[in-house]
Amino acid sequence: MASQPFTSQTMMIEKLSAFLRELMLHRRQLALYPEEHPQVKASILNTQSKLNELFRGQQDVTIDITPDALKYQQLWLDKKSPDHRNFAAILSALGLASITFKKGLNVPELGRFNQLLSSDPQKLEAAGGLRKLLEEQQVEHISVVPIDYSVFQSSQGSDAKKNPEAEKGKLWENFLQTLQGDRTKFEEGMVNFDLLELSELLNEKLGEEEDQDELAQLLDHFFEQNIEQGDIIQGGELAEGSFFSLLDQLEPEAKDFFFNSLLQALDRHPENASELLKKIPPQLIEEALANKSRQEMQISSRLFNLVNTLVNNSESLAAQGIRGTKKLPIEEVRSRLEIIFTEEQQDVFLPNTYQVALEQVLEDGFSKEFTINDKNDLEKQLENQTSENNMAAILFELLPGQQIEPEKLESIQRNLLDLTRFFLDCGDFVNLINIYRYWSEFIREHKLPTDFKEQVLALHTDELFRYEVLEGFDLWDKQLHQQLSDYICTVGQPYVEMVVPRLGSAPTWHLRKRWMAILEGIGQSGHQSILPYLDDQRWYLVRNLLVVLGKNTDPACIERVQQLRTHPHPKVRLEVMRILFTCDPVAANQQLLTELNSVKPEIRISALQVAGLSRDPSIVATLNGWLRQRPRTTAQLELQTQAIRALSRIGSIDTLAVFKRILSKRGLFVSKRTKQLQLEIIQNLMIFPGPQAEELLRKSSTGRLKRAADKALEKRA
Repeated sequence: MASQPFTSQTMMIEKLSAFLRELMLHRRQLALYPEEHPQVKASILNTQSKLNELFRGQQDVTIDITPDALKYQQLWLDKKSPDHRNFAAILSALGLASITFKKGLNVPELGRFNQLLSSDPQKLEAAGGLRKLLEEQQVEHISVVPIDYSVFQSSQGSDAKKNPEAEKGKLWENFLQTLQGDRTKFEEGMVNFDLLELSELLNEKLGEEEDQDELAQLLDHFFEQNIEQGDIIQGGELAEGSFFSLLDQLEPEAKDFFFNSLLQALDRHPENASELLKKIPPQLIEEALANKSRQEMQISSRLFNLVNTLVNNSESLAAQGIRGTKKLPIEEVRSRLEIIFTEEQQDVFLPNTYQVALEQVLEDGFSKEFTINDKNDLEKQLENQTSENNMAAILFELLPGQQIEPEKLESIQRNLLDLTRFFLDCGDFVNLINIYRYWSEFIREHKLPTDFKEQVLALHTDELFRYEVLEGFDLWDKQLHQQLSDYICTVGQPYVEMVVPRLGSAPTWHLRKRWMAILEGIGQSGHQSILPYLDDQRWYLVRNLLVVLGKNTDPACIERVQQLRTHPHPKVRLEVMRILFTCDPVAANQQLLTELNSVKPEIRISALQVAGLSRDPSIVATLNGWLRQRPRTTAQLELQTQAIRALSRIGSIDTLAVFKRILSKRGLFVSKRTKQLQLEIIQNLMIFPGPQAEELLRKSSTGRLKRAADKALEKRA
């Protein structure tokens, strides 16, 4: 089959991923429900719908299989998608090299295929393998190709001796060298790179802080060079081999990293920013913004779509909520409870607020801009809600402010237990949060019968249940990771003992950032559980835990933190000082002065990172004294540069006299290092408080320093 255009292949990959996602969801639901259950029927119809979209314009779709990944026409499907990995693992375990879905594949065939995949692999093999069983089950529109093991003969050739890690290292090295070159060289080099391999390598490397720092510097140079030339590589297109086609392959976190570097460079060249931004493909900008929105918004996509549709068409519906605000009459409570506990009626009930919204939307003349297609889509969204979501919404509407009759409490608890397990299996962490919050509030507000044994919160904090929740980071797509983190933070302290070990063993910066963010989200309720880990022998774990504690300082922890003032690693002591500056500045200044007087330059450099928090005269005098010496070595220049930055944040009037003396040195015999210090002072006077600093900038706005001084004055304004 001829290779399709890049954009067309990308679209096919998206359709194929959507189909596989529905197919694997249907397989999971087959394990939860009988085949005739409405959930299973609705799921298989959704799978068929995605398959029909896939077959538009072609007769069949073939997927190549590896043990942990899938490939379509030389393009890998997202290797980190749980659905893709799961599908690949199942078929690979059955000894298959590829699978083909053919046009005409219908619902009964899809159902029988998924039933076979759910069977025991050993039983499938004993019955002749999947290929034979597909024929026997009359699944005519799915064919499979077994692995030909004859091709895996031991070889003494050079191909067998290739080192994959060495190949990856060479690719990384070539990419970095190409970035250091000019734009033409980059474009030529990109043609020789396998974009998929390079993007996978970038996704991996950007998780390591050391590689991240190196790439950040090169990207800064690369963007600066191209912006000065008034162009960005192959702007506006996603042609294969272009810079932006590489960007399109990256994961959201990696894209953010690249876009941040680009936007920082554009910020330094505002005169070119407007024109150059137009050359970035719109879909990449939209995706970056969408990713940012998903991280910041804590509502489900279904609810967001509903709200977005309604807000754009009616102010009258803007005030409608998804939970009731009025206390319901006891007769209405009984009526709704009867509906909940009547199995055959679950799938026909919608919460009252949804019903009101739907009725208003479907009224004639609701809005001239609200088309019949919009109405149909909204109605379909509401009708397709699962009975579990309906039941949860009813319970959330009933619990606040209601005194539930004792005989109903056990029934409600049983339903909440079932829903908790169901939502975990489906990855619905928004509803898990709601169950935990609503039930916690209900328990807090009402006096429960003495013989009532609470089980819902006990399940949410059960060790095995928590373990399954944390596994969700590997199981679910990254779009759900923020909701998953929010749920863990909602439950809070019980997760600390499971999160801290994961933080200590996390191999990448990205994972460490995730676990630290969760611990910060748990807040002070988890601090006492963190303290025992401060005795860990791994300095980096102790440092990271101190960063967490410092984000929300708990006075009860200060005594334990102060015990680490003598920790052998300077980065741990640095975080100790950072915390102490918020609650015990006297102790912090004593510790800082000790560090600044160390004979080891690396300890002094580390201490300077928090020196800007001090207002102690002895600290200011020490740093001013450093600047009175001529920088004779690169190490001394670095020390003085960091001192200038710290002193500018402190803002002592005594420092301005020292700055003025350094800036007054002019002429041919001024050393290169002194000139670098002068430029550093000018740039930091931008943040130095007080009118005297501005006056010093104005006096320096002559000669070689004029341009830098003018920029600093402009930013102060």
